[in-house]
Amino acid sequence: MEFLFHSSQRADEFLWKPIKSGSLMSRNSILVILCLPLQLLYSQETLLLQFSNSITKEELSEHVHMLASDKFDGRYTGTEGQRMAAEYIQDEFREDGLDAAFLSSSNPFFQEFKLNKCYWKEQSLTAAGIAFAAGEDFNFLSEPENITGNYPVVFAGFGIEDPLYSDYKDLDVAGKVVLVISGEPKGKDGKYLLSGKSEPSRKGYYFTKAETAAGKGAVGLIVMAREDKGFRKFAHRTEDYRKRAEISYPSQEEEKEIFTIYTNLETAAVMLSTSPETLETAMQEMDSKKLTTSGRFQGSVEINTTDECYPMNTENVIGVVPGTDLREEAVVVVAHYDHHGQKDGKIYYGADDNASGTAALMEIGEAFVEAVRGGYQPRRTVIFIAATAEEVGLYGSRYYTEHPVVPLDSTYACVNIDMIGRAWNKMKDEPQFIGGYVYGSLDLFTLVQQYNKLMAPGLKDLVEYSNHLRGGSDHYYFGSNGVPSVFYFTGIHKDYHSPTDTPDKLLYDRMETTVRAIFGTVWALANSSEKLKAED
Repeated sequence: MEFLFHSSQRADEFLWKPIKSGSLMSRNSILVILCLPLQLLYSQETLLLQFSNSITKEELSEHVHMLASDKFDGRYTGTEGQRMAAEYIQDEFREDGLDAAFLSSSNPFFQEFKLNKCYWKEQSLTAAGIAFAAGEDFNFLSEPENITGNYPVVFAGFGIEDPLYSDYKDLDVAGKVVLVISGEPKGKDGKYLLSGKSEPSRKGYYFTKAETAAGKGAVGLIVMAREDKGFRKFAHRTEDYRKRAEISYPSQEEEKEIFTIYTNLETAAVMLSTSPETLETAMQEMDSKKLTTSGRFQGSVEINTTDECYPMNTENVIGVVPGTDLREEAVVVVAHYDHHGQKDGKIYYGADDNASGTAALMEIGEAFVEAVRGGYQPRRTVIFIAATAEEVGLYGSRYYTEHPVVPLDSTYACVNIDMIGRAWNKMKDEPQFIGGYVYGSLDLFTLVQQYNKLMAPGLKDLVEYSNHLRGGSDHYYFGSNGVPSVFYFTGIHKDYHSPTDTPDKLLYDRMETTVRAIFGTVWALANSSEKLKAED
């Protein structure tokens, strides 16, 4: 899908005109754009450039510095700092002139909902008369819950079931706890057997192993780390999380996952009534022969845990720019505004993650309102969502997709903005780029490429198209519901999820250009006459 300036219009009557896919004009649209007269293409009087000029590095910096300040205390979901950040965004939406999404509400810009806030009160795990210590010998990967019982334990290799490799053939795990080793088998070439690549398949992740075990009737899953240093590193990294509440998404009881525990070789061997050396030998046989050793070991474990749970309020902040003839359809622009709060007396400021995306969201919303005031209202409704609870499980965007302002089958596209202020570690010496991923539509990918070139010609375009939808940010629940999505993202850096992710380190000049390019993409999506073709 391509869009060009309608060259028959004066620059101050700038319009979008769709070009039919497959035509010569379509295939060479970027060349045609670059050949247009400069006074038409780049004049400040053209609508796109005129209204994108309201997006400035000064205002982006102002928003980032406010959101990532001591005042908001790291914006952890459910805290006063997060609520204050929500009020700041609401005030900006109202001041900029966006419409509220919920006119009957006492807080018309807030989409309020409840999450569960649970604490572990007790975690007890005993095998062969040995009491193991939480945080030292094992960690729960699943949410706090009450568990009481003495369970049979059965070894199930990697815990994988696949046409290429199965640990569950002739193995009965119903009513038992399944103990598996982390990872998945590799072939003789060193690549993962299931994916055929250097990257593991989804079946190697613990949550997929939990789903598989649950489907076989298991009551729990214990994952053993291949190396002790891996377990120690995980235990140290999650020490703070064992102290603070676990935030979870309310779900029906039948959706509840089985409990999942992470442990080391020594603890696993005791639970399986064998020695660490024998268990290590079994793992080596699995690696060399590519054959499962599931069912070889069995034992038992006694688990006693208790939890304490409370309902917790949080809120998405949603502003709307209504459309005209296609107002029943929507383009969603989303950026999460929560972060990691305060830990060990240190504030996790989250300047790049994701004050940068939230600042972009507000600036693009303001630019759209400026266009409306100038007499140019978008055809589709544009919905701006500052999402909460992304860092604890994408819960804000999940809630929105279950309670959308405009139905998802009428949502034209999703534009997600998350971490656009810094550069990947690998690109730190060449930071002048715009990055991200497009899912679900090659038409959308073409459009994104076009507007990156048009609005950010000085930035290298590193946006990629992916056939496989990945989570990690708020586009996920839109994409999994069939909404074509683009995820603007410039990568992980050394200050990621650290107290040192501070406003002074962001590249505000590049941010200004990037956000103007994103505005161009959103503008085109809001005014397109054609549907985005979805890929199988």
